[in-house]
Amino acid sequence: MSVAVAGNFPDGVVLGVDSAVTLSDASGQVAKVYENAEKLFQIGEKPIGIAAFGLAILGARGIGSYLREFEIQNPNNIISKPASVQNVVEELRKFFMQIYQTTVIPDLETQKGKKFDKLTDREKPILGLAVGGFSGANPFSEIWEIEIPIHNTPNS
Repeated sequence: MSVAVAGNFPDGVVLGVDSAVTLSDASGQVAKVYENAEKLFQIGEKPIGIAAFGLAILGARGIGSYLREFEIQNPNNIISKPASVQNVVEELRKFFMQIYQTTVIPDLETQKGKKFDKLTDREKPILGLAVGGFSGANPFSEIWEIEIPIHNTPNS
């Protein structure tokens, strides 16, 4: 289990995470624990940080790899142009929801032997992102939370 902490204070945001990642085998048993995983990220050069929790690996790639892809794809110029934290969060939600649908769901259905919509909520692993920072010239920071697959609709 990952731990992510986000605090919003008068002078900014504090994000913190643990550094462990637990990998399970096909039966769901702990196969390996890595004690030095990267779970804290910055979005481009923006004053926006991300603390990742829950799933640390989607398919064969870590969250950091996907965030680099997100920056390269630059959906709706969210990286290269001024954007609010809310708009960055929505683009991240869409990006990671698509990856979850194409990577995690097929693997889960194969592993569990049933369709995703028939799985209990406990059987659906969550990718969580605590996103905090500043929007443009706004002097006040803000924090948003994304939980995939729970936040599967726009602006949820």
